[in-house]
Amino acid sequence: MTRVHLYLILLITFFISGCASNKNKQPKPESGPVIQAPISVGSILTKLEILEYASYNLPENQIRAKVLEVIGYGANTEILRTDTILTLSFNNSGTLSSLSNIEEGEVIEALISKSMQGLNASGSTSVWRIVELKN
Repeated sequence: MTRVHLYLILLITFFISGCASNKNKQPKPESGPVIQAPISVGSILTKLEILEYASYNLPENQIRAKVLEVIGYGANTEILRTDTILTLSFNNSGTLSSLSNIEEGEVIEALISKSMQGLNASGSTSVWRIVELKN
């Protein structure tokens, strides 16, 4: 056998073994878009700019914020316009500790909900509250 035949046989052998090894590899799953959990009834996922926090004008468990963007609505939720100024309350200590590092002018992403609280001359007073901070 000549050297050309030997090289040709080696080349074909490497080619066949290379093709055979690719059959055993599983294709990588394609990463699709991240599916966001549904927003609960009566809630809004929004980006807020902190206007006032821990000031003498507000109680310790409240912030004043401007709506920069509404990311999504839960079912049966009223429409909230951007640039709306809200006073938001929060109840749990986890939200308080998360907000302790936030400064005025900072942007946060939060799940907020409107709750009815007390009565006034028109019938009721509505209060927005932070349900969960997302960042």
